[in-house]
Amino acid sequence: MFDMFFQEPDVSKKPKQATEFSVTKFGEPLHKIQPRPYKKLSYSELVCTDEEKFHICLIIRGIAEQGYIQLLNNKSTFDEWKEKVKRVHPLKFLEFIFQNSDLSEHMVAIIGDFAKGMYFANELSANLQARHAVDDVVVHIPDFAAKLALPVKVLHDYCVKEKWQSLLFYLVEQKNPPKNGNTLQEQDN
Repeated sequence: MFDMFFQEPDVSKKPKQATEFSVTKFGEPLHKIQPRPYKKLSYSELVCTDEEKFHICLIIRGIAEQGYIQLLNNKSTFDEWKEKVKRVHPLKFLEFIFQNSDLSEHMVAIIGDFAKGMYFANELSANLQARHAVDDVVVHIPDFAAKLALPVKVLHDYCVKEKWQSLLFYLVEQKNPPKNGNTLQEQDN
């Protein structure tokens, strides 16, 4: 019964190659195969599940409320949370944040702290840039703008020029008007 486990391998036969990794069924090497086209979804088809929303809340509140040492100590936890929301389109991610007044206020705290703000802006910029590379940002701007009641042209201009950090600062400022009438930039001075 166990003889098959103790048999000498037949070295005269070549091992089978995995056809999906090396050669197609027509004999073409994979590097000559065109990648499948990216399926574009409408903005309404982009999803952000309740579980993903929960993890977005944990990420935003955690960054805003924790000090630097706590954030460093909890890096692995944040990495797990980020992993759980990585499939959420960055515009849906931002939509959820800025439609929630609590999270929107936390964004003021994040952007108001240079280190936290730059970390968040760089992470978001990388995700937006990756989507922009496959033409999956600008096409959604009209719907995104409508959801947040913001002017399409301004958001469109930020995206076309790939000014992701400026887009983020604009969203924070528009969704959290300063109480004393100053803009975020004026408050920093």
